Amino acid sequence: MKAKNKNMGKENLGSYLVYGILMVVALFLVYFLMQFGISPLVVSEPEKMVTGYSCEKSGDNRITCEWSGCYGDSVVALQKGESTYSWVLDTFSGKHDFDNLGAGNYMVVFVCGNQTRILESIYI
Repeated sequence: MKAKNKNMGKENLGSYLVYGILMVVALFLVYFLMQFGISPLVVSEPEKMVTGYSCEKSGDNRITCEWSGCYGDSVVALQKGESTYSWVLDTFSGKHDFDNLGAGNYMVVFVCGNQTRILESIYI
């Protein structure tokens, strides 16, 4: 019985040695990839940049805003005093009408990803 246990110990030692060598190779591979700026674990998203935007008075109580080049995590907002009206840009390009607005000056803000564009105020 003792001879059988000695052989099992040698087989286990061999498998541990193989696993140890594989772990060392994996660590060297990760180190190599990190040294050359290649990281398979991190994927960066390209920066969003709005290419066109505008807002203008369109009627007695309406402001129409148009955009192109930005959507997802993006919004256009009108602000008048403490009131804010906003619209999520859910298409690459498009337009939205802010209706039934009261008279006054509205500040227009476009937010596209991490960029913010502030247009001059529009009076209706």
